[in-house]
Amino acid sequence: MSKEKIKILENKLQLEVKKREELENVLQEKQEEILEVNANLSKLIDNQTQELESIFENIIDAYVLMDLYGNVLKMNKAAIDFFEYDCNKEPFNVTKIIYEKDTEYAFDSFSKLQTVGYFKDYKARIYTKSKKVKWVQINAKTVNDKDGKPTFAHGIVRDISNTVKQNLLFENQKKLLDVIINNSPLGIVLADNKKRFIKTNNAFQKMLGYSEEELKKLTITDISAKNNNEKIDDQFSKLTNNELNSFSTVKEYVSKTNDVVISKINISAVKNKNSSLKYLIGFIEDITEESKREEILEFLNGLMSSILGKTDKTEISFDISQKIIDLLGFDVCEIVFYNKNKQILNYLSTKFGEEFADLEDANERGIVAIVAKTGEPIICNDVSKDDRYISAYPTTKSEITVPIIYNDEVIGIINGESSQTNFFTKEH
Repeated sequence: MSKEKIKILENKLQLEVKKREELENVLQEKQEEILEVNANLSKLIDNQTQELESIFENIIDAYVLMDLYGNVLKMNKAAIDFFEYDCNKEPFNVTKIIYEKDTEYAFDSFSKLQTVGYFKDYKARIYTKSKKVKWVQINAKTVNDKDGKPTFAHGIVRDISNTVKQNLLFENQKKLLDVIINNSPLGIVLADNKKRFIKTNNAFQKMLGYSEEELKKLTITDISAKNNNEKIDDQFSKLTNNELNSFSTVKEYVSKTNDVVISKINISAVKNKNSSLKYLIGFIEDITEESKREEILEFLNGLMSSILGKTDKTEISFDISQKIIDLLGFDVCEIVFYNKNKQILNYLSTKFGEEFADLEDANERGIVAIVAKTGEPIICNDVSKDDRYISAYPTTKSEITVPIIYNDEVIGIINGESSQTNFFTKEH
């Protein structure tokens, strides 16, 4: 081989050596960079792992990680304290702590976890290691592998024992309060700030003849008598406007059967935090009979005072008629004297004065004559449909006729008439 060729080969060899050295230097630099990146990544992973561990350990509620058979694989300190088990020291399977009566619910929920992948707001009882019974609320979710297949499950367990205890206490107190309210002789109502009924007790429902469902469709105004005075409306307005906290008065309601119920009421306001009216609480006492007795007593006292010392039957009759009209709201009231022997009716009324009727006359055998002869009272709810009624006053629509009996004999009749049909009742 010539020297020239040897020289060329040597130059090529030197060039390759130089390139190799340069490549090794580059590889060395890249290796150092890779080592530095790996070091940083490792540090980052360590930091994140420590951060996750810190979060895991500092969750206030109990946290557990388990396999799909219920074996707990990891649990935080809160879980260890709560369940009194430590999966790092002894096997811990959640199926062993289920309260007997909640077993079916527990396994149904666990089955849902495996099929759906989660469950929320699971509430049931469990046993701790020392056999204490506690109420828990659990939200759980499965952890899937890279193929999407459920592998583990983890969940947050919250101790709600005190909440359940308080709720039970509240329910018992509520039931007791409902018993007291529903057995109270007073009517008790709860209404909103627009006077709509929210709750009523048995006494109030019985008082007015409505069911609670029917009353919830009504307002206080709907069942109030139209003659309630402006003073009551003013007091309600003052409650609404925060000028009053409560008031008491006498108020008339109208029952489902249109009877007037006279009541003594006490209404109190329940305020919001901003002091605006939220609810009305009412206590209602039915004083209808008491009021009627007082009215009758006043009627009798007034009547006795009026006729005391009087001997004229016409004057006495007019006093009685007028006081009955004032008391009972009749349009017409007549006192009729009955002479059994002469078959004569002597009518005395403040509206038409004195009249006589002969019962031997065929045209004078109406309702008054029938009551005079039989001694039995009659209520005619619609005179236009009763052949017994003899027309005397064109405005009359209904009539009541009651005998006055002395020594077992009818000596007279009180006859009342109204311009309304169905006005009179047995109470009249």
